[in-house]
Amino acid sequence: MPTTTMPTSIGMILSYNGAVITFRATVKLMPNRNTRAA
Repeated sequence: MPTTTMPTSIGMILSYNGAVITFRATVKLMPNRNTRAA
C-alpha cells in the first residue's frame, strides 16, 4: 500500500508546488500591474 500511495501523493504535491511557483513567478514578473491596481 505505501509504495502505491506515496508516488501519487508526491506527484500531487509536486504539481501543486509547481502551480504555486509559476503563479508567484508571474506575479513577480508583473509588479507594475499589481502596484497600479493597488
